[in-house]
Amino acid sequence: MKIPRIHFVREEIKYEEENLVPTKYSKFIADMNFVCSVVKNDIFLERDKEIEEIFNCLQKSSNPNVMLVGPNGSGKSAIVQAIVYRTLNGKCPESLKNHHYIIWNIEQTLASLVGGMRNKTIDGVFEYITSFNNLVIVIDQIHLMESSTILSYYLSMILKMSNVKLIGITTPQYANEFFEYDNKVLSSVDIIEINSYTIVFQYFY
Repeated sequence: MKIPRIHFVREEIKYEEENLVPTKYSKFIADMNFVCSVVKNDIFLERDKEIEEIFNCLQKSSNPNVMLVGPNGSGKSAIVQAIVYRTLNGKCPESLKNHHYIIWNIEQTLASLVGGMRNKTIDGVFEYITSFNNLVIVIDQIHLMESSTILSYYLSMILKMSNVKLIGITTPQYANEFFEYDNKVLSSVDIIEINSYTIVFQYFY
C-alpha cells in the first residue's frame, strides 16, 4: 500500500479565555475550543481533503451535519481536533469562523441514565448545548445513542435544529447497524469515510 506523504504543521493557537461548559456539566461535555487553545500540539497531518469536505458540509443551509465513518485508529477524532485548531486560527470558511465546538461524552451520559430513565442533569446538558447559536456538537461513538430512547430522541431533535450542527463519529460496523436502526439519521447527515492513517501528535507546553 502506498504510504501518504506526511508533512509537518505548526500552528499558533489563539487562546480562548472562557470555557463555555459549566462545572456541573463538565462530566458530560467539553469545550473543544477552550481545550485546544490550552493544550497546543504539533500535528503531523495530511487530511486537507477530508477537512475541506467537512467544512463544506457544515456550511450547508439545510442538514449541516456530518458523520465520520472509519476504523478505530484511523484518525477521525484527530481530524475534528484539526478542524477546531483551524477555526481558532481563522483558517476556515468565513461563515464558520465564529463557531464553537462542544464534544458530548455519550458513554458518561449513558452511565448516568439509571434504568434508562431521563434525569434533570442530562436534560440540562441537552438544553444547554442546544441553546447556543453557531455551535457544532461533536459526538464520538454516536451509535451508542441508539441504546437509549432518551438519547435517540435528543439526537432526532438536534438533527432538526437550525442553530446547531453535528459531527458524529463511528466505525463502519456500527454505522451500518446504526443506520438500519434509524434511517432518518441517514437522510440527515453527509457521510465522510475516513481511511486508516497514521497520525502522530507531539505535545508541548
